[in-house]
Amino acid sequence: MNNQVILKASGITKTYHSSAEDIQVLRAVNLEVNAGEIVAISGPSGIGKTTLLNILGTLDRPDGGELTIASKLPFELNDIALSTFRARHLGFVFQFHYLLPEFTALENVMIPGRILSGDVAQLEARGESLLKAVGISHRMHHKPSQLSGGERQRVAVARALMNSPALVLADEPTGNLDPENGERLMQLFLELRGQFNQTFLIATHNRQLAQSADRTVRLTSEGMEANGPASG
Repeated sequence: MNNQVILKASGITKTYHSSAEDIQVLRAVNLEVNAGEIVAISGPSGIGKTTLLNILGTLDRPDGGELTIASKLPFELNDIALSTFRARHLGFVFQFHYLLPEFTALENVMIPGRILSGDVAQLEARGESLLKAVGISHRMHHKPSQLSGGERQRVAVARALMNSPALVLADEPTGNLDPENGERLMQLFLELRGQFNQTFLIATHNRQLAQSADRTVRLTSEGMEANGPASG
């Protein structure tokens, strides 16, 4: 870890409007994440963890506040430039891996790279290296239906790393795994941090995963609780 700030969110707010009522999901959320950190976001169901992660991942826009990622202000970009920024600087791991069923593990891992590069040979080499890093290079030519749940999630992690992102955002990454595979995935995040100095921001209900992080922050109806060391 170092003191380089990868992500800084200041006063992030989000309200959903309907004919019946307006629901404020996020209220003045502040958060900083440094390079090489593993930060867990905790909080009860329905509090807005996924909404926050979508905003921090530039998949959704806030109503107010400012977001800085890799010294850039992504929400000042137009939609096309924002899409390119997202592909270059951010990786995503979801509870459900969202692998394309018709593609092999290697082809799935290569997908983010195709957005930025046309050099298939380089993308294949990068994909093979990442699948080796996550421990399933022997399954690279298998399709998702031929992989276990834990293997599919490892492919999703490799895919998130394809473009060497500044930050990987993971939304309940162990939520669809049994305890054994969930523990393996937690260990994998730690190994990848050590190998690549990779930064992770993880929204999770998993107590063990939160305890494995460098620190946890808790999302409440009033905003984000003060940052602190990982705790139960």
